[in-house]
Amino acid sequence: MSDDEITQWLPGLRDGDQEAVERIVSRYLEPVVRLVHRRLVPKARRGGDEEDVALSAMHSFIWRAQDGQFDQLRNRDDVWRLLVAIATRKAASHVVREAAQKRGGGSVRGESVFAAGGGFDRFVGDGAAGETDVETRESADQVLAFLDTLGDPTMVDVALYKSVGLSNAEIAKHLDCATKTVERKLKRLREKARQWAESNT
Repeated sequence: MSDDEITQWLPGLRDGDQEAVERIVSRYLEPVVRLVHRRLVPKARRGGDEEDVALSAMHSFIWRAQDGQFDQLRNRDDVWRLLVAIATRKAASHVVREAAQKRGGGSVRGESVFAAGGGFDRFVGDGAAGETDVETRESADQVLAFLDTLGDPTMVDVALYKSVGLSNAEIAKHLDCATKTVERKLKRLREKARQWAESNT
């Protein structure tokens, strides 16, 4: 698919032209599904989850483009970078909320994963695998807000994998890196989490 074709579709996408929308979806849906699949580890994936998350990301992209939020888009690289950002956020939300549902049934108890005492440390893994502290929808929202500040996709992946109970060795295998690298990322995550918690109390 040429860059010129993508560029030609963008005005139609913004104007709600159905053909342009369909062409954009046809071009990008499969790559977005593959992207999401890599971020949904088996413990956070049921049949069809990656397709659902990818479709949600595409829908959000289309709606926001038609709402005038993406006037800066100029070519296929711009489109892909934006879709990666949206799909990664959607995948993170899915993983964290799955963890919250499994841990706390989605009930809000007024507890915070960033409460005094270092609750978020359990999310990023000082304890045994599976001993994460994403227990409520409220805490899940706080975790997602924190992940949005990291600016490091690998660090986000490490945090998400910890949230569904993977060991450091399992995370290293998924990321194709050394266990020591995962340990360094976790140490940095804890530092950033404490700084974030202190600045939001």
